[in-house]
Amino acid sequence: PSSGDIEGFLDDPDPKVQARTVAALRFYGSRECAPRLARFLGDSDIDFRSNAIFGLARLGAKEYAPEIARLLEDPHWVIRNAALLAMGDLGAREYAPEVAKLLGDPNGDVRNTAVQVVGQLGVRGYEPDIARFLDDPKGNVRYVAVKALGDLGAREFSAEITKCLVDPDLDVRNAAAEALQ
Repeated sequence: PSSGDIEGFLDDPDPKVQARTVAALRFYGSRECAPRLARFLGDSDIDFRSNAIFGLARLGAKEYAPEIARLLEDPHWVIRNAALLAMGDLGAREYAPEVAKLLGDPNGDVRNTAVQVVGQLGVRGYEPDIARFLDDPKGNVRYVAVKALGDLGAREFSAEITKCLVDPDLDVRNAAAEALQ
């Protein structure tokens, strides 16, 4: 079926059908369905919102970046995390300060994603905030921090990245070797 065929189900009175439709459009939607997906950014249902966020990002609908950026302050961590990933996918560098605020989020998954997205956006100035994650007890957090510093070309943290060459986590060691090249 075409995304137009799927999109018609957004008008179904059954919220379960609408939810499945938003989820399907996340993967199979066309650029033309972006305005209809965007209307779910303000929905009270977390699944509606997260699927709309991911769908708009997949469609490259950067014109919705301001609405998605507002969701970086959502009370639910799943929505903050989805909004972060969308900012990275959309290449929304102009929202780097808002993204960087989430480096201090109370939720560990959100902090980890914020480190990743700051590096992905390639905006300098946040390297000291990222470097503090090199000592995190979780290997995946150290990996993302090393990768982000490498993506940012943060040569001023070469000594800290060099220490990661002997990290117990193989992915961290490989990321450090790559970042130092």
